[in-house]
Amino acid sequence: MEKSKERVAFIASNPDAIVEFSHTFKEDFEIFHFDNIFQFIQWTNLNDVVSLVVTYSDLLGANGITLRKNCKNVPKTANVPFILIVDRITTASRNIALLEQFADIFERPVTREDFLARANY
Repeated sequence: MEKSKERVAFIASNPDAIVEFSHTFKEDFEIFHFDNIFQFIQWTNLNDVVSLVVTYSDLLGANGITLRKNCKNVPKTANVPFILIVDRITTASRNIALLEQFADIFERPVTREDFLARANY
């Protein structure tokens, strides 16, 4: 019997980031893509919880950070680890990730090996 894949929500509006993540991890995860936080929250209300939320933010402070703030107090997502992917890790992005309690932060492009080695949250 085949082991079921972990369910991962990937939230990004950047088409390149979507293709990159989906292609890299299609064998490892069952990926649900959302263009914005509102789609994700609406979907979460109607479906089972995911194991992990990965969000890409090309403009730090936009989609990913807002999402994490909104999901901290939602019962279905309160204990789900969130990972932030940014174009470039800076002191500011690392501090925001820590402050907002992201489980990890990655710089794009994310390698499969690095992500899987660190994704045991």
